[in-house]
Amino acid sequence: MSSVIISGDTSGAITVSAPAVSGTNTLTLQATTGTVALQGDVIGIGQTWQNVISSRSLATTYTNTTGKPIFVVVSAYSSTGAITITVVVDGVTIQVTPGSATNFSSWTSFIVAPSGTYSVSGNGTPVKNSWAELR
Repeated sequence: MSSVIISGDTSGAITVSAPAVSGTNTLTLQATTGTVALQGDVIGIGQTWQNVISSRSLATTYTNTTGKPIFVVVSAYSSTGAITITVVVDGVTIQVTPGSATNFSSWTSFIVAPSGTYSVSGNGTPVKNSWAELR
């Protein structure tokens, strides 16, 4: 494992880059003042909220092709009974949101990594209220 040490005058712009390796890269900042600009695969940087309800269906698997993590928010309801929303990301059930009474909405939110797959489904006869993605 190698380390990068920055010392001396750090009042200008500094670029730190490391080779792509598996595992975790950590950047520790000791300064109490200043600004840190994050770039790359940081959620929210260079992304906007998109209303994708017309291009999304429940119980259908989608792939995040943006090259960045995305944040997904889905709301649904059922007029035939309480709704439970299930979220599957990369083949793993990550969330089961229990529903409330008939005609009440249930919602969920989650992050999908680049190239990750995701689907949202509901029990009974669910209807989408909204589906937005920060992409």
